Amino acid sequence: MNTDKNAIIGLVLVGLILVFTTTDYYKNWLFDGQVPQAYDSAPPVDPSLSTETIPDDSPVIKPGQEQPNQPSLSRSSVQESETEQPSAQMLFPVHEERIVTLETDKYIAKISSKGPSIVSWLLKDYPGPDGSPVELIYDPVGNLSLTFPGENDSLTFADYVFELRSDRDHFVLDENTRTQQLVFVLEGKNGLSVSQTFTFKNDEYAFDLDVQAHGLGEEYRGFKYLMNWSGGLNRTEKNIQEDMNYSKAWTLTGDDIESFDVSTDKILVEDKSDWTIKWGAVRTKYFTAAIVPQSREGQGVTIVGRTIPLAPELLFKKYSIALQMPVVSNQVNDKFFIYLGPLQYTIVSKYGFGLEKMMDFGIFLIRPISRLVLYVLTFLYGIIGNYGLVIIVFSILVKLVLYPLTKKSFQSMKEMQKLQPVMAELKEKYADNPQKMNEEMMALYRNYGVNPLSGCMPMLLQMPVLFALFVVFRSTIELRGAYFFGWITDLSAPDTVYQLPFSLPFYGDGVNILPLIMGLTMYLQQKATISDPKQKAMIYLMPALFTFMFNNFPSGLTLYYTLFNIFSVIQQKYVPDTPLDEKQPPPEKKKKQAKTKPKSRMDIYKQQARSRKK
Repeated sequence: MNTDKNAIIGLVLVGLILVFTTTDYYKNWLFDGQVPQAYDSAPPVDPSLSTETIPDDSPVIKPGQEQPNQPSLSRSSVQESETEQPSAQMLFPVHEERIVTLETDKYIAKISSKGPSIVSWLLKDYPGPDGSPVELIYDPVGNLSLTFPGENDSLTFADYVFELRSDRDHFVLDENTRTQQLVFVLEGKNGLSVSQTFTFKNDEYAFDLDVQAHGLGEEYRGFKYLMNWSGGLNRTEKNIQEDMNYSKAWTLTGDDIESFDVSTDKILVEDKSDWTIKWGAVRTKYFTAAIVPQSREGQGVTIVGRTIPLAPELLFKKYSIALQMPVVSNQVNDKFFIYLGPLQYTIVSKYGFGLEKMMDFGIFLIRPISRLVLYVLTFLYGIIGNYGLVIIVFSILVKLVLYPLTKKSFQSMKEMQKLQPVMAELKEKYADNPQKMNEEMMALYRNYGVNPLSGCMPMLLQMPVLFALFVVFRSTIELRGAYFFGWITDLSAPDTVYQLPFSLPFYGDGVNILPLIMGLTMYLQQKATISDPKQKAMIYLMPALFTFMFNNFPSGLTLYYTLFNIFSVIQQKYVPDTPLDEKQPPPEKKKKQAKTKPKSRMDIYKQQARSRKK
């Protein structure tokens, strides 16, 4: 009885731990977070990158609208003094700012000639919470602009308006016009000129950026100029907390991937001037902006992160990143690869830069399984066209693959059920002698050929698959907004049908249907499995715990687990029931008799005579 109680207590603790991992408290701790507090003062000025004042409300930029209370770009500390900052009229001619619109099959981009800078990037295939195309740009200032530090002064080109070498302000790419170049040039005094050439392709989220600078004086030689991404990334998901949990800055140096999380700190400043940088990027849950130097590697990186309170327990994270590129002569000629789009494995991995290393596929033991699961899901989707049906087919395939394991598990459980009466007698008989009871139990298992672990091991071997499914359904963009049927409109989110006016601990405030169905299937499975009256509480306890735990999980994962339970109940009912017979002790081997001499004829005769008399 004590053993059963301990087992129940252990399962309750495991269930509570699993439920706890779904709470905001655990997520904040996992991502180095605490309950955020409002700023007591404005964030300090970043010494190397441009900074901005961001309104507390931080609204999402909607297509066709300017962001209200648009943040203003302040110059670096070297440029803060107006007396030290040379005016644009002194260095460069004044041009009128122009906004160029570029439309492709995948996005609609707006590029300002001031900087130049990308001020808007709408993704056509990815709707936001309000149904309109996702806007990736949070702050339109300083995205892909340059900064040239010098001995006495710095040139921050985000402050200057370039000349667009085109008479048009609107371009459309399609099958007939597949590429388009936009050339921005700024020519100043003493032969100093800077140009940035953007080359866009119709069917790519990525584009090329060529940077040229001529006539640089000796005051800039030996320094490192900065290729900036100062505007961060916009929030794109209805669940902002979930989006921000994945919001980080990333760099690849050598073969080592590094991530930077501002967490709940007001500001994070990382200046890695001694690193060799292959690329730098900022990302949210599903999208990324990455800068990859191609002509030569970067020789440092500066990362700045800020947290902006949106609610008492909700933070928005904004990152700026600047790749440091060396200036070895009076001119610069560098090429960059820019990616601004979904963090989708099949897309980013094909470029060969390692951008897929930003993706979360779980711990190193789970990653190969997660990639395999993702490959199978996307392959099936190419045939079926509905991820809900894909999950149904996938659950059947997994069940078929694991059938030998689950069959052995169910047979072992049935064998253990048949031994329950004998085991109960042994527990009662040797209640005061645990050592003797264990010896008799092991003898009982040996006598009937039952392995008590054979029912657990198959379940443990399935756990990596379940963890891999959790990672894939929760963090890969393929399931984002994937419709199944009826009320299940997004397989990457809970299938909420009603929002409670309050939030329950561990459960949340959403009433979801699939977790209830999943709990019912688990109840049926537990009821068919557990026959010991002392473990009757487990029939109700585990389904209740898993129902609460899965309430905030992606509906795709809950759908898979529900189907897996249904198939398990069917298999458990129809699995062949092997007879459980007590094994007889092996017969004693007859002793080998010593070899005797062949009988004589007389001996044979006497034996025959005795037989006749009988």
